[in-house]
Amino acid sequence: MTSRKSYAWRGFAAAVVATLAWPGSAIASPTAGAIVGRVVDQDTRQPLDGVTVVVSGPQGDQATLTDAKGQYELRGLPIGDYLVRFFRGAVAIEQSATVLMDQTVRVNARLPSAPEAVQTIAVTQRAPAIDVVRPASVSR
Repeated sequence: MTSRKSYAWRGFAAAVVATLAWPGSAIASPTAGAIVGRVVDQDTRQPLDGVTVVVSGPQGDQATLTDAKGQYELRGLPIGDYLVRFFRGAVAIEQSATVLMDQTVRVNARLPSAPEAVQTIAVTQRAPAIDVVRPASVSR
């Protein structure tokens, strides 16, 4: 015969296991945080759209782009130390950040103006003419 205490204990144990296994539960995922921020031009203070943001941390690299307001966010990052790099054209800067349990870290950046590189190619010779009517002969 099983006592009521035994059933109560089994129910409690099942509830704890279910809570730990449930995706998104507070107990199951307290080891994540986020890095968010805004990227602006250092001279005009205008937001920069399309800046590549790469965070390198305990589990590798994650990347995103800034939106039209210069904002970005990377969520669900494991706790730990990160190197946050910002790329725009030939300009790159980096900053360090530490993600703590269930916290959002703000890392803003000011990038210098990056003039777009223009490359000019001058063609000085014509390609040789190819005779498309007469098949080429093969000599052996």
